[in-house]
Amino acid sequence: MKTLSLIIVLFLVAVSAQASWKDNFGFQGYVREEPLVWKPPTYFYATATGYRFNNLVHARENIRWYPSNPLRVGVDLKARLYAGKSSDLLRSQTNTTQFGATYFNLTHAFIDENDLTLTGTIDRAWVDWTKGPVETTVGRQRIAWGTSLVWNPIDLFNPSSPLDFDNEELPGTDAARVQWYLGPNSKLEGAVSPQKDADNTVGAVKLLVNKWEYDWIVLAGRRRGQAVIGAAWAGSILKGGFRGELL
Repeated sequence: MKTLSLIIVLFLVAVSAQASWKDNFGFQGYVREEPLVWKPPTYFYATATGYRFNNLVHARENIRWYPSNPLRVGVDLKARLYAGKSSDLLRSQTNTTQFGATYFNLTHAFIDENDLTLTGTIDRAWVDWTKGPVETTVGRQRIAWGTSLVWNPIDLFNPSSPLDFDNEELPGTDAARVQWYLGPNSKLEGAVSPQKDADNTVGAVKLLVNKWEYDWIVLAGRRRGQAVIGAAWAGSILKGGFRGELL
């Protein structure tokens, strides 16, 4: 009964498209249902044969609090309900393609059965403070440094897989981040994402400038015990996108 109540509450709360309260509190969310036809790869599940029919219900709620002009607080909740003949395998495959490590484990499996799986997670939880041209964000957040559409080698903090097709918000990381806006199209940015194993800690700085109608990025830092440097560009040629990344 407790599990059923939790499912109902999560899904009903996420149905609300948008609301506000006393001008300093707001939330928005959605519920999305996806029927899936999936053929498990043999390398992942050797005895799997034929196609399997499954269903995924994805619910999300984004909560915002604005206690003062320079301060913002955000908490985003996400729930996934897998149902079908291979819901447990589908969930495991999704977890395999989520590379974004977090310091705190804020995910819980409320139901974990062969044909029904319900997971919930605190997807984002951050405090943001802006003072002049400097913005500081601490907590679980998305630090998206990549510019390309599929493969993002310079996304040091939140690398993601294109196979995780149903997770448009993409993973976040527990980090501290400072952005110094140098102009309307340029900024200097630094971030640190600690890990329980200190050798896996990620820290880097990035400079973004706009020149000749292109965005140019250079970065340097340390990831999983290795020093890294990188660069990227984003623009267009004959109205077609032209972008790339190097690390």
